[in-house]
Amino acid sequence: MSATRLTDPGQCEVLKAVVHGSMLVLAAVCAGYSFIAFKKRRKPHLFRNLLLYSGLVVIETRHTTDHVAAWLEGVNKASNGRLCNRAGQHNSHVSSPANPTQAGHQQNDTPFWRSGHDGRHQRQTSPQP
Repeated sequence: MSATRLTDPGQCEVLKAVVHGSMLVLAAVCAGYSFIAFKKRRKPHLFRNLLLYSGLVVIETRHTTDHVAAWLEGVNKASNGRLCNRAGQHNSHVSSPANPTQAGHQQNDTPFWRSGHDGRHQRQTSPQP
């Protein structure tokens, strides 16, 4: 797989989510350490590290949730359970509903990354009977 294909929106979103999720865990550990160290020693550089790692936690959380949302949207649209949109590679343990509207999503042909949607799901209300 080429790097340009990997960086295309909608391609291998699970891999991207795993990479950002790993970075999120690492940044959270570093932020926790910086917090404990600053609380004990009160050194200015430890406070700067705490701010840096806390900001990174926020950024990586956003990236991870965006990639998970893009992957879920791809599963719901037409990926037929593939974890990566490469032809011939299927992981059958991921199921997609036969009708995307059953999962609470409306059918839309516009790709998620071009719709102006930021990747976060909004609560949809169902019509009252």
